[in-house]
Amino acid sequence: MAYAEKLVKSWRACWSVPGKKTPDKLSGFATKREARQYAEEQEAEARRVGRVRSDASQLLVRDWAQEWLDAQDLEPSTMRNYRSILRNHLLRVWGDWKLTELAHADNRISTWRRELAGDYAETTVNLISGVFSTLCSDAVSQGLMPRNPAVRPRRRGRQAPKRQTHQAGRYESVTDPFGAFLIAERAAALSGRDDEFILLTTKYYLGLRLGEVLGLEKASISRSFRLERQLTEGDGRIYWKGVKSGSERTIDVPPGLLPLLARQAQRVRHPDVDGKWCPCGEGLDEKYRHAPGIHLFTGIGGQPHWKSSMLRAQYFHPAARGLYYAGSRQETPVYQRSADAPFSFVATGQGVRRPKDPEACWAPICPGMKPHGLRHSLQALIEERGVPKVLVMDRMGHASARDTTSIYSHVTPAMRERLVEILQEAWESALEQRRAMGVKSPVAVVQELLEPSSRLHSRSTPDAKPRLQATGRGRVA
Repeated sequence: MAYAEKLVKSWRACWSVPGKKTPDKLSGFATKREARQYAEEQEAEARRVGRVRSDASQLLVRDWAQEWLDAQDLEPSTMRNYRSILRNHLLRVWGDWKLTELAHADNRISTWRRELAGDYAETTVNLISGVFSTLCSDAVSQGLMPRNPAVRPRRRGRQAPKRQTHQAGRYESVTDPFGAFLIAERAAALSGRDDEFILLTTKYYLGLRLGEVLGLEKASISRSFRLERQLTEGDGRIYWKGVKSGSERTIDVPPGLLPLLARQAQRVRHPDVDGKWCPCGEGLDEKYRHAPGIHLFTGIGGQPHWKSSMLRAQYFHPAARGLYYAGSRQETPVYQRSADAPFSFVATGQGVRRPKDPEACWAPICPGMKPHGLRHSLQALIEERGVPKVLVMDRMGHASARDTTSIYSHVTPAMRERLVEILQEAWESALEQRRAMGVKSPVAVVQELLEPSSRLHSRSTPDAKPRLQATGRGRVA
């Protein structure tokens, strides 16, 4: 039976819990009425939940967190993120709290969130808060806590800063097809290989995420193929896994890109590997591993795959922003050997001194752009050309919103053909703009494209689909 106890300067709520011999108690109420009312509410909630565990009143957050984590069955990258958040953020602050005490720590949790916001980006704070709320919610469903104190009330707090932050982060920096061409050419000049030009060009025109383009297989080269798998990083290893649920899609390739993909498939050099599996996923379950030598793109320096951080910081950012190590204390311009040769550069950067009397440096093509910005750029391009919303969402692998467009609209073959024409026109326009610069390229594949008689200009490249079906390789739509 719920009741209130008189203390020296306050009242204490006491209520019975099914399966426990002693009542639960909470002090700090100003009046007897408030304490009794709270006790009655908790007793009613305890009856609704039913019998609770015998250790519920003494269970610490760190013990429940370990029990909760062991019960999860998620992707390895998600499990890695959960472990990191628990270890580095939640258990350091809340690990020694009892769950029953945590249930009423709303104000302390709000203060903790403000402290996090001063040290971390908004997305990081939201991720940490989300894991904390899920941890508490599952404890409530197990009858270990009477309520979830980590749930953030909607529309609470100052809204203007939230709207301003949302608006500022809403638009990724975007570029046009010519800008995408120059970024890809610069990245290839920095790496000394054709591969990076083809990789970034493919990423732009196919609208792929970085893990999706790195996971492209040589056997999938065709005018149209089904994208179902990607490569992703975690714990220093590479996972070969399916794309995000709902992102599986059919990719139609513009004719101008097919010769580049075929060239890459023929010339890519994979490290020699003994055995059944690529060494990138050593120690992982077989469902996250793949055979060696099946992908279109490899990392630099004999690595089987690119590390996304290296590709982004050492090649993409200098190409797009004109700066090595952009945003860090040691950021350095990419200096040119000659003002008349915009693609000849001096290899500066971390540990390399500034050259004497540089003639010029690379101008930024798209300041602030990240590799994911190429996806935003493609979506901006095809929306600008009037591609129907349903096809835009299909092409980008976005989940459909539940509206009349997603329910009644459908992608047709004629829509797909028109999209391919738009992408081909964009490719040819970018190539003509590059020729008009009148400057030779240090990138072999680009220089070949600049020659009018190049075989890479063919708009009628034979489809690889019949050849692949004959050999039984790949999964081709």
